[in-house]
Amino acid sequence: MCVMRVDSGEGPSMRYQPLVRSFSTDSGRTWSKPETFGPRFATGHPRLTRMADGQILLSASQPASTDRDLLLYLNAGDGRHWTPHSVSYWHNVLEPDPDLRFTPAVNSSPAVP
Repeated sequence: MCVMRVDSGEGPSMRYQPLVRSFSTDSGRTWSKPETFGPRFATGHPRLTRMADGQILLSASQPASTDRDLLLYLNAGDGRHWTPHSVSYWHNVLEPDPDLRFTPAVNSSPAVP
């Protein structure tokens, strides 16, 4: 699987588009037509890795123009169904010192955006 950034609002179009993915079944020689992850999926800076237990972890940012959250998406291994997790939300929940928490200016996401 390959994850690609299409437009995260930083270029001339200023449109926020969800990431897209493409699949290969022949070690990368050919690829499927890119397909969108869907609305409210992150738009920029994707990083993809497979964990030792087989899960796929995708980190990405900005599901919308007003949100600066870093999101982690977990997948059982097929690359099709993802569970989002807001990093700044969980940081704020687990950080005991209020001075070290993210402000709403950085993020006001719920646990699962």
